[in-house]
Amino acid sequence: MPTVVNCTEPGHVENSIRQVLSSGPHRYSFQTTVTYRCNPGYYLLGTSSISCQGDGTWDRSLPKCLLVLCDRPSMPPYAQISGDRRTVGSVIRYSCMGQRNIIGNTTRMCQLDGQWSGSPPHCSGMKNYNKTEWSPSVTTPSKSVCILPNDIF
Repeated sequence: MPTVVNCTEPGHVENSIRQVLSSGPHRYSFQTTVTYRCNPGYYLLGTSSISCQGDGTWDRSLPKCLLVLCDRPSMPPYAQISGDRRTVGSVIRYSCMGQRNIIGNTTRMCQLDGQWSGSPPHCSGMKNYNKTEWSPSVTTPSKSVCILPNDIF
């Protein structure tokens, strides 16, 4: 009957929580399973569980927990974005250039799934001014007169 060799300590994965399910008298006995779960804001690259084999080796290499990053947010026409961080929880703010109105949400947040919350706003038209239209001033040597379009002379 072949002898069963225990596995060595598999190691910790940065930004994760490790759970060991021992199947024998030794912490890392044959068929012991070690499971890794990434902390919030990180995603798992690789397999979450590894198992101790009879020859004293682990059946897989350790996974990695990588930082979740949102893609660069879309930039609507005539808009500008403040905020350049793309990690989970980061907030960007949209504003419109010139005298345009913003329609939609002005902020979006990078979520755990790597997507920005909501949808991008858009910039439309010009800001509303007083509806009265003014014509140029007529200047005389002693005073300045504003003429409204509907004035009768």
